[in-house]
Amino acid sequence: PRIELPQGDTRTLQLQIDVVSGVGDPEIELTIASDNTWLTVGALPPTLPGTVSLEVNASRTQGTHTGTLSFSAPGFTAQSLTIELVVGLPALRFSPETLTILGREDIASALSEVELSSTMPLQRVNIASDAEWLHPHPIEETYALGRIPLVALVGDRSFAMYAATLTASAEGFAPAVLPVSFDVGDDCA
Repeated sequence: PRIELPQGDTRTLQLQIDVVSGVGDPEIELTIASDNTWLTVGALPPTLPGTVSLEVNASRTQGTHTGTLSFSAPGFTAQSLTIELVVGLPALRFSPETLTILGREDIASALSEVELSSTMPLQRVNIASDAEWLHPHPIEETYALGRIPLVALVGDRSFAMYAATLTASAEGFAPAVLPVSFDVGDDCA
């Protein structure tokens, strides 16, 4: 298998382990070993077939790394599984991954907030909107990671749904893109 992760990210994967034998004995003393520190094996299942957790840590340098899992059990032929880890640019992330802001025609603006994080340490980021009605509040040249307050300006917008994209960027990082919907209702909403 090939796993692609941004630098600094960690993922837990589930690996299904099946036994092919005529024995029919699920009480197998299975051993799984990893040849790399970026690939660790969790607790083994008490019986087989079963599932084991693998933790993949992409704190390595960017590029392609190969690791091998070795499977062994008394009375069975040893097996191995090669895993390829592709470590890309560290990434910025918005949470939530999409946002809907509710506004009213009779109120000048609507407030919301998002959380901005990164897979690697970073001091400040740029945040840009492709719509004049959406921006972080207060407006600054750059922003720290963490909670980002947002303001959506109603202005002369009438009852409708508006769409925009908020983008966080920093040199050497994959950007975060947040789709934003602005639902402007009437004053009776």
